[in-house]
Amino acid sequence: MNFSKKFYLGIFIFSFLLPLTAQDSGARFLLLQPSATSQAMGGVGVALHQDVFALYYNPAALAFTKQYSISGSLVKPFPFFGNSLHSFIGAIIPLKHFGTLAVSANLYWKGTQQQVDITGNLIGPVSENNELLNSQLKIAYALPLSRQVSLGVGIGRVQINLSDIALGVRGEKSGASAFFADLGIFATNLLPNLTLKPTLDPLPVKLRWLADIRKYQGISLGISLSNLGSNLRFIEEEFADKLPGKLTIGASYWPLSSEVISAMIAVDLEMPLFEDSSVDYLHLGTQVRFLHLFSLRFGRYIDTTDNLRKSFNTFGGGIHLRYFAFNIARYNRTYRSIWHYDVTLQLEI
Repeated sequence: MNFSKKFYLGIFIFSFLLPLTAQDSGARFLLLQPSATSQAMGGVGVALHQDVFALYYNPAALAFTKQYSISGSLVKPFPFFGNSLHSFIGAIIPLKHFGTLAVSANLYWKGTQQQVDITGNLIGPVSENNELLNSQLKIAYALPLSRQVSLGVGIGRVQINLSDIALGVRGEKSGASAFFADLGIFATNLLPNLTLKPTLDPLPVKLRWLADIRKYQGISLGISLSNLGSNLRFIEEEFADKLPGKLTIGASYWPLSSEVISAMIAVDLEMPLFEDSSVDYLHLGTQVRFLHLFSLRFGRYIDTTDNLRKSFNTFGGGIHLRYFAFNIARYNRTYRSIWHYDVTLQLEI
């Protein structure tokens, strides 16, 4: 089966998985993106990541990863709430000729919560220590169908823990959980001749690993269905919330790739499955790398809906060594700017 038949077959399968009705969804923390690389480029990711963060954006992209790696990220998603924290950690285990296995934990924490009475007077803290409020645990598997095309699936469990204040409103039950699945299709290095690849003198043997950037060329395409699963029920079934399922379609293109400098542009369309809007966000991003060691990134979130959310610009950068990478992003999703960090450790065996 050639590439075009495989890719269109995947789209055909995906079309049967799309819901026909719209409604509001819960567990909104699942929409907080964990990767500083993506956040610096306006939230693109479904046709970009081939690292641990592919667990969030598109599990199919894991199929072409040949290195064992561990990645983690950290951000205060709402900086005016000093007691909130979003963290992500994951690991990749390549299985050589049998695809790639990966696991991740997507966690949302709260610190001390202040409680006031009806007149606004401070009563005291609800909790003294940091407490895990929401969590998503996931295991994913990606299988290459060819050197360019792969499929991926992720399954896991979401847990929502209510704060002590919410317990008095929602009843005695302390939280709710749900099982979910993610599905993805990924195609990479399509039309490689569209990338300008200047001929340069060979690098010294000690720096030959820098040439790995040349493997990024042409166009990559990705389609991902996320958060498909059972409902979160806190009290009665009629009050159950759906998970925030979404369909994301994206593409990335490398117009230039060399050992000295490379450039990439990407775009994602993010579409909610259980809400009224047809397209939630348009994500645009670009990246320039120097010597495969340093990256500069810029992007824009474009809000296509009519609600209170807004569009905003993003920027950031990264340092990439042979076994270590550090990335940072800066953006202003709310009333104050946010710093976002992630770290990756990797080893090829």
